[in-house]
Amino acid sequence: LARLLKEKGSDDFLKATDDDLLLAKPDGLDLELFPDELKIGSVRLKTSYKFSPGKDDDGLTVKIPSTMATNLQAEKLELGVKGFMDEKITALIKGLPKRYRKQLVPVSGTVDIIINEMKTGSESLINSLSRFVYNRFKVSIPAAVWENVEIPDYLRTRISITDHRGKEIKAGRDIPELLNN
Repeated sequence: LARLLKEKGSDDFLKATDDDLLLAKPDGLDLELFPDELKIGSVRLKTSYKFSPGKDDDGLTVKIPSTMATNLQAEKLELGVKGFMDEKITALIKGLPKRYRKQLVPVSGTVDIIINEMKTGSESLINSLSRFVYNRFKVSIPAAVWENVEIPDYLRTRISITDHRGKEIKAGRDIPELLNN
């Protein structure tokens, strides 16, 4: 190794670059699915992403200044970003009781239709999903059934309420609770 270092003139050839670590660079379309900011009306909120399975901050975190917290709609924050939507809807359908789930197979095909055709507006994801599934597939699944489906935490938007210096005051995934306190 000493001889090789002397021949090369430095140890730079031993150091990994970003290109060495990435199997493939994400293209612009992939990056658009995970934006640096979440726009809700005229408000832009910073987002961050962390891969920490089992930790509280795993997944998407939206940072909200405490002065804005009570003025935001929980439904808009709950939607999160498009990059997690496919996985989130898949988890919701797979978590349904069998009597509903079996009407939506194959799940991957159903999810593709939902992702491509469902419009999200001012109502919650659960209400939009319930209405869309009824209108498109003629399957009546009450919103309460969807709400009881457990999905992995990383698919649920985590919000971080921050003070005027950007320091986290409180954080969690129970969005209505955090926004109203």
